[in-house]
Amino acid sequence: MAQVTDQPPSARFVRAGDYDPTSSVIERARAVDASVLADPAPFGLTALSLPLLALSLINIGAVKPTTLPVFLTTALIFGGLAQFVVAMWEVRRGNTFGVVAFGTFGCFNLAVWYFFNFGLTKIPSADHAAALELFLGLWAIPAFILWVASFRTTLVVNLIFMLATVLFVVAAIGNGEGSETLVRISGWIGIALAAVAWYGCLAALTADTFARALLPNPHLGKQAGGADR
Repeated sequence: MAQVTDQPPSARFVRAGDYDPTSSVIERARAVDASVLADPAPFGLTALSLPLLALSLINIGAVKPTTLPVFLTTALIFGGLAQFVVAMWEVRRGNTFGVVAFGTFGCFNLAVWYFFNFGLTKIPSADHAAALELFLGLWAIPAFILWVASFRTTLVVNLIFMLATVLFVVAAIGNGEGSETLVRISGWIGIALAAVAWYGCLAALTADTFARALLPNPHLGKQAGGADR
């Protein structure tokens, strides 16, 4: 058995350059540096953007409401399941904010798919507007919490959750009150949100493939020692 020392976990289970085969599987897994794992955030950001754009195009009147199944399909597969996978990926990387952010919006997309396919059928037609207002309004709460927490992340992430909070509020009121104007405004906010998220995706991807930052995405806040995050 390898002797336990004060070495960091990444070195504790190494013997002659290899992992000590006598250490447990869990110990060896924990010894792997999370930095060697691929960053799932760009995937999560584009998974956020695509179904949102599909719904926003409907809300601004660019496409017919009969195309709603296009949104629901992308919401289930890409916006829902894919973002949930990204959230679990962030667990492995130790990124609590990423877990909550992608997990929350992944579950939102799954909830939207269920709500439109099954939830509304159990609600009287006269109450559909009020139900949709309540549904959208509730999701503004976690979006606002994430926005507050995002002031220690990057400008793009902060803008995403600021726009998401406003979007939920405007969409809730617009659908609840039957205001076509507010619904259209929510559609344009959604397009802006999708654009910001895709910008963040592109910035992260090009920084990885070109090995340098091509698109600016400044960090917000400072660490305890005063250095930029």
